[in-house]
Order: sequence, then structure tokens, then C-alpha cells
Amino acid sequence: MLSLFTWQEPERLVVGSTFDLDLLMDMTQYEGCSKDDAHIKLFWEMMRTRFTEREYTLFLSFVWGRSRMPVSKETWGDQKFRISNFGGRGRDTPDACMPVSHTCFNHLELPKYSTLDIMTERMLYAIVNCAVIDGDSNDRMETVRADIDSDDE
Repeated sequence: MLSLFTWQEPERLVVGSTFDLDLLMDMTQYEGCSKDDAHIKLFWEMMRTRFTEREYTLFLSFVWGRSRMPVSKETWGDQKFRISNFGGRGRDTPDACMPVSHTCFNHLELPKYSTLDIMTERMLYAIVNCAVIDGDSNDRMETVRADIDSDDE
């Protein structure tokens, strides 16, 4: 049976593909926003034109807690990638906000950034520096929480 496959094909079926933007777009569900909204169009433009393979992997880790995507719609499962409008504090000044992810739900809360450059800068910062799901980031997160708490005083 294995002779029917190239060496890459069983690997892709078992561990998934690295990144397929068209598949991600097809498997995206919008909540409180539409694929035609300006900030959603900026998001997909950023993903298509500004991200490297490494940044795609970091993005998947940020929003889903995994480094690879399923290989097809059939292997995706029930949980689609979800994008919703940012609902946190500061939503009235979206360019100052960071995107929020909910890795258990493959969900991204995306602020309504005004430009592609601002969106790219905020998203890159988030995917590179916000690895909360990783166990080795606990010390760093305690520092972040302490900084936030001191700002609230």
C-alpha cells in the first residue's frame, strides 16, 4: 500500500501540511464581521503578501496551538478557523490594540486596524511574543501580569 505514495504523502496525512492559505480561507467562519469588511480584507492581504513560512507557523501556534494545518477540508474536522471583531478594552482605538487568540477554539479576535502596516506590525508582535500556550512561557507571563497590574494602579 505504501508504494502508492511518495515519501511526502504519508507524512502530510499524519502530521498535516505546513500552511495552505487558500484552505484556511475556505475553512474560515466570520462572527460579527464579514469577509468583505475592510479589516478582514487587510488581514488576508497581510497573510498573502507579508508573511513568511516561519510566520505562518507562528501564526498557527498563536491562534490554534499547533504548527501545522490539516491537509484538506475532509481532514479538518468540525472546528473551523474563526475570526471575530476585537471585543476587548480599547476597541474604540483599534490601532493601539493587539489581536487576541483563543487557541482551544481556533479563534482570532481582530481589531479593526486602519492600515496594512499597522496590522502587520501588531500581528507579528503577537505571534512572536505571545506564546502563552507554551509551558516555558510561565515566568514571562508572570512578568507581563505584574506589569499590567502595576499599570492599573
